[in-house]
Amino acid sequence: MTTFFEELVKKYDGSTPPGVDEIRQSLDDLPKGIDRDIVAHMFWVLSRQTNHADPIYTRAGPYDTKGYGVKIDAGKNLHVASLPGGLTLFASGEYYTTPILNLGMAFDITDGPLTHIRNSIVYALDQTGIDYVPLSLDAIGNVGGIAQLKLIDRQGLNCVFSTLGRREKTCYMISGYDENEDPPLYFMAQLPRKPKDYQDALEILKPKSVKEAEKLGLSVLRQGDMFFIPTPYTKEDLIKMDATISDEVEIPREAFVGRRMFTWGESWSDGQVVKMETYRMADGRELPVDEQGMIHWTETRKRGLYGTAHTADQIAYLPDGTQFARGVVHHDPVNILNEQREPDHQPLKLPGRKWYLVARNTVPVQK
Repeated sequence: MTTFFEELVKKYDGSTPPGVDEIRQSLDDLPKGIDRDIVAHMFWVLSRQTNHADPIYTRAGPYDTKGYGVKIDAGKNLHVASLPGGLTLFASGEYYTTPILNLGMAFDITDGPLTHIRNSIVYALDQTGIDYVPLSLDAIGNVGGIAQLKLIDRQGLNCVFSTLGRREKTCYMISGYDENEDPPLYFMAQLPRKPKDYQDALEILKPKSVKEAEKLGLSVLRQGDMFFIPTPYTKEDLIKMDATISDEVEIPREAFVGRRMFTWGESWSDGQVVKMETYRMADGRELPVDEQGMIHWTETRKRGLYGTAHTADQIAYLPDGTQFARGVVHHDPVNILNEQREPDHQPLKLPGRKWYLVARNTVPVQK
């Protein structure tokens, strides 16, 4: 069956290609929530690109009362971006291997119009049958550039792809939305090996302990990159295994304050330089100053599971580093990592009174 977009492309073989208004009037039975004006502009842009139109740089818009439009550079590149703020980017051409749809949020657009605009653009792209990589440009910027992206598999806005990392090494990425969260939370992560498709990538993210637990029929829970496997262990069992049970950690800190300081008298000439033996902290503590002018102290923070911002009401860890959790699992960047941002995940209740083995996903980490 010929699609509307395929019929539209054929019209460009004629002498007078259809304009945006003509395309808009020809669109029938659009799904609920899909903006007719946005779809019309996207079809107009993509049909020109498909037929290798003359290079242009213009705005096909604005297409609504808020002034959002489409920016086009259909020469050696194609950029389609909602304006203002660069909400959505669609790039292709000789400088790119796979078209990209940016899932990030523009600095001046709220959740409402973001969903409205993006869903309409996704609908138009899907109608054309064009393969594209949906991802956050901010996220991929932490890994490498976008020039070498190659799509492996896409399921809706979830996908896996390969890219060339900063060390000129091919790496494999998964990009998608965590349906455990409400609303679904965007994530992008590196995979330890090449996946067959998106579902295979999800399985690759599971550590061996999780796969073995699922084979045994155990109900494994997850919060972000942390898995929680139910065990029969009690507190007494863990103590017999030489576990330490503590939800806090002491972090060593140091700072240079110098060995000498100037003390004021009634005038500048009355002042004198004295050797500092101690340094008064803002909280009133007096700390000794060593010969290098350094002070040392410790900060008590909430313990993070495997060095992340995930924590739990109760945490136990064995001498080999294996960790267990009980109670409610929280994501707490402020009190664990001293990062001033909101939690990424909703609290997760671990049922029962037994301890859960904590396992991290297989995403490669630096430390």
